Amino acid sequence: MPIGKAVRVHSSEQVFEELARAILDGEFTPGDALPPERVLAEQAGTSRIIVRQAVHRLADLGLVEVRQGGPTRVVDLAHADLRVFDLLYRFTPARYRRDVLEATILSGLCLLDVASRRASDDQREAIHRLVHDARPANDKTMRILEQRFWNLVADAGGNQLYQMEQRWWDRVFGDDPPRAKSEAETPVSLRYVFFKELAKRLRARRDPVAFYRKHTASLLSELE
Repeated sequence: MPIGKAVRVHSSEQVFEELARAILDGEFTPGDALPPERVLAEQAGTSRIIVRQAVHRLADLGLVEVRQGGPTRVVDLAHADLRVFDLLYRFTPARYRRDVLEATILSGLCLLDVASRRASDDQREAIHRLVHDARPANDKTMRILEQRFWNLVADAGGNQLYQMEQRWWDRVFGDDPPRAKSEAETPVSLRYVFFKELAKRLRARRDPVAFYRKHTASLLSELE
């Protein structure tokens, strides 16, 4: 796998990202040996020291195993560090698209479940008011509403791990979250109606989780 010439200032980062992307894309499979440092350095137009730094970062994340005097081998992704999630979602390799979509859909289910049990009346009202007062005119403004909605729901649940995860999703995907095909084709007006009903049910304590599960079942079925 030839890698691109490294930009001098960020050469270690570039080599690291290109190797990580190649591993996540399946160009290297578990048990495969990476090319020797000398070869990688020649391909990147950089030094072996820079390549070694990048490889050791991969090892720190559990993507490769470095053996003294032997080849550096790729490790099964299931044994990698959780920090690899950030790379996986940021790069969003095509081979993980289904997993990414499934995780994003089910993340909403978890957030709603916690909020429906823990949110105060004031928090429920704030979420309802946010959606009720919104007037999304296009996909961009609808995405902003969705982002603010899920952040409020995460805060209302009070589970710090979910709050951290929700902000992490925002940082990784920004204004371009992954969507199932049917969701991407759904008009903004219908997506808005969906969130209005969710907010209404959350405020009234009328099982928003069941509503969400019912209306996302078709999205999950697309992934099977």
